[in-house]
Amino acid sequence: MPKPKEVSPPRPELGEIIIIPDRTKRVLEPSEIFNETEANLYIEGCDFPETSDYIIPAVWLDNEFSVSGKNILEICTGPGNLALEISKLGAKNVVGLDGDPTMINHARQKQNFAEGLKFQLGLVDNMPFNNDTFDLTIVQNSMHQLFNPLDALKEMVRVLKPGGTGVIRDFDRLCSEEDLIERLKHTKPGIVELLLDSILAAQTPEEWTEMLNQIPDIASFEIRKVPDPRGSSPEVDRLIALDPVPHWLDHLISQDVIFVKK
Repeated sequence: MPKPKEVSPPRPELGEIIIIPDRTKRVLEPSEIFNETEANLYIEGCDFPETSDYIIPAVWLDNEFSVSGKNILEICTGPGNLALEISKLGAKNVVGLDGDPTMINHARQKQNFAEGLKFQLGLVDNMPFNNDTFDLTIVQNSMHQLFNPLDALKEMVRVLKPGGTGVIRDFDRLCSEEDLIERLKHTKPGIVELLLDSILAAQTPEEWTEMLNQIPDIASFEIRKVPDPRGSSPEVDRLIALDPVPHWLDHLISQDVIFVKK
């Protein structure tokens, strides 16, 4: 097994050595289910009134697939911000699904901020929806948390309408070391290990390909690097400029898995 590399970041104010672990094998995160305390800590740390984290994927989805008039499902919605931003772009109906009651109760406070927006409690591997319900499904930075992502992927396909599109935006465990170091250089010191845990739990393009090929209802798919969001919209650029932590750099270490149902 290769030894971890020690890289001294060029920003000495970080005050630590970035250690890149071996990434050849997927290492599951401790749990895919939050307890109430953890859920509240996540909400407190990640539910910002204005952040590029949610605007970026919402704008990209609209630019790429045109969300106007569509029925859309956001899986593992957490605080519900991405579902809210998609709703603001003219989607007909947006449902945010999460398996954590604390998350859903918090997200439901946002249902009055946009028409056609609602949040529902449910498990990703047993979604409470009929077959052929949604035009578009999206899950962002959450599939790496799942112990059995194939089961969730099958459910994503099941609830899509024929011809519907599924999008998974998540980390790529085997992203280049150069890109990973660049992202870690701009990560708060206390979060570096947590981000590395997420990277280690993420799937590679080859692993996604193997899973997608097991689902006969998928007509086609592609896996590509997340595009640089700068310049995608004036609002995105405004929020990037305001963001004290450049989360937009996630595009360096992330991938889009896009598939179409037969």
